[in-house]
Amino acid sequence: MLQKRVGVWFHIVSLCLTLDLKISYNRIIVCYIGKLLTLHTVRLQGHNIVNTSSASLLSNRVLTINVGFLLSDGPGNQKNIEVEIDNPVRIADDLVAKSIQGHLKLSRTREGILVQGNLDISVDRECARCLDAFVHDIPVNVAELYASPHPIGETEFFVGQDAKLNLAPLLRAEILIALSHRELCREDCKGLCTVCGVNHNHENCDCEIDNIDPRLAKLKELLDSDSI
Repeated sequence: MLQKRVGVWFHIVSLCLTLDLKISYNRIIVCYIGKLLTLHTVRLQGHNIVNTSSASLLSNRVLTINVGFLLSDGPGNQKNIEVEIDNPVRIADDLVAKSIQGHLKLSRTREGILVQGNLDISVDRECARCLDAFVHDIPVNVAELYASPHPIGETEFFVGQDAKLNLAPLLRAEILIALSHRELCREDCKGLCTVCGVNHNHENCDCEIDNIDPRLAKLKELLDSDSI
């Protein structure tokens, strides 16, 4: 019964979007997640809310925004969007975000749509010192112009013919820059034993570690042997 109802709603919404009909001031985005269909409502009047709730991995289609209303309004018009995605999102094949929170401002310019704002994106990563997995909160400052109409040449940042822009390539680029820097799971991370590999954050070992400059190792051997 649930699948039948979802199928009917999907058909109705697809028809409305095809005809570019406005249902009050709400637009409905239908996302396919695994074997489930969940409805995500994106309010495009005043302050918009992108809100998702599902235990499954979300498609990066939740990062697609319909800006047809701004394109038709003309230069000088703006819209604010509050982004609240509390579940994992596959931003790209090589990148998954645990959550995305923040706000964006969309501004219509003569060249297209200027996207500005601040987002907090959480990702799983590996500690550079002890190799433990931890959640890294990455602040992302967004400032990018999505060209409209589509410019000649290769660019990922443009408004498509369907009047939609995709935030996924932009967020992926910003996150990969952040991930290129070393990060620790905590400031006082003790790291791994260089002899046996034990994680000193979780347990101790009896290994003797000589913190000596390798260039002086031979001199230490001579001193230890009392040969001089």
